[in-house]
Parts: sequence; structure tokens; C-alpha cells
Amino acid sequence: MGQSDKQYVQTVLTAVHAVFTEHRVDQIDHFFTEDFIQHSPLVPPDNAGLEGLKQWLSGIVAAIPDLAYLPVADQQLADGDRVLVVADVRGTIQGDLPLYGIKGSGQKLSVSTAHIFRLQHGKIAEHWEVVDTGPLVRIAHEPLET
Repeated sequence: MGQSDKQYVQTVLTAVHAVFTEHRVDQIDHFFTEDFIQHSPLVPPDNAGLEGLKQWLSGIVAAIPDLAYLPVADQQLADGDRVLVVADVRGTIQGDLPLYGIKGSGQKLSVSTAHIFRLQHGKIAEHWEVVDTGPLVRIAHEPLET
């Protein structure tokens, strides 16, 4: 990777850590463009913009307070204005996630994901996500312990 590619990867990794692992919703404006667009099967179209991202993340963190996006070592690359990051998403589901049909009861979450970010002027302008939804489906269909 060239120097600018390394800088783009570092920008994305810093943003992902601050926003999705440290839950710094206040940092979204710092790392994302005003006209940010989200393309994710887990995020409703109503939440596809910058304000929607803030609302969506706040709801997710309320249900999964220890949510962490953990980039897989040596699984990042950049090409022009695009950055690919493979990450494991982990946490403990303490609250309900009605959007996904999940009743929170302390289930452990571990989901493999791949992310493509498009940067513009040093900020994230667009995001695509591929998610292994198998663990979410299994959690949603687990019987609740009584």
C-alpha cells in the first residue's frame, strides 16, 4: 500500500474504533461527511444518512452496551478512495432489538462482517456492509430461558 492508502486505512480504523467500539456518537460529524450514505442490510433506509446513523447507533448501543467492531489483523486494504475492512462484531445483547426480532437476555453476539468505505476529503462519505447474518438469525430464534 502507498502512503495515501495507509492514511485512508488509518482514518477508517480510527473512525470505526471511536464510533463503533467506544460508542462516541459525538465523533460521527468529525469522521463522516454531511451527506454520508449507508448501504447495509442491517440498517433501515430511514437511517441511511448521517442523523440516521446517530439514531441507529444509539439504539444498538443501548441494547448492546459492550458492542465492539474488531478489525481482523492484516485484513484491510485501500484502492483509491475505497477502503476494505474485515471485522468481527462482538458484544452482549442486554436489551431488545425489535428491528432484528431479538429479545435481549445476555446472549453473546459474534458476527463476521466486511466493510467498504468511500472517503471524500478525508471523511467517510459512503459505507457498504456485508454481514454473516447466521448468528443473528440463530439468536432471534433461540428460546428464552425462564
